[in-house]
Amino acid sequence: MLSLLVIDDSSAKRRLLVGTLGVSRLPPHEVLEAATNQEAQAVLAARHVDLVVCALDSRTVDARALLEKMQTEPVLARLPVVLVGSEPSAELLGELEALGMRGFLREPFRPEALGQLVREILRLSEPA
Repeated sequence: MLSLLVIDDSSAKRRLLVGTLGVSRLPPHEVLEAATNQEAQAVLAARHVDLVVCALDSRTVDARALLEKMQTEPVLARLPVVLVGSEPSAELLGELEALGMRGFLREPFRPEALGQLVREILRLSEPA
C-alpha cells in the first residue's frame, strides 16, 4: 500500500489535499498528515513514506528547510516531494529542484492534476 505524507499548517488545506488524493484513482494508499516541519520529520523518522506533498506558502512549514534536512539523510534524499502553492520565482524553483523537489503544482489546480503528478513521479499505471 502506498503511503503519502501531506504537510500544510492549514487543517482545511490538508483536508482538501487528502480529499483530492482520495478521489484521484490512485492504488490503495494511506495519507499521513503533518502541520509543521517538526511533525513531518517525526513522521518521516517513524514511518515508510512513498511521496510527500508539501505546502510551499505556509507560515509554519518551511519547504526549503525540510528539503535541506531530507538531503542530509540518504533514505530521505531519494524520497519524491511535490510542492503546492503560488508560483515561485524561477530562481527559487531552481533551488527547490536542486534540493530534491520532483514536482510543483500552482494553486489553484485541477483535482486530477495532483493524482496525475503522483502517478507520473511514482511511475504508476493509469487506472483502467
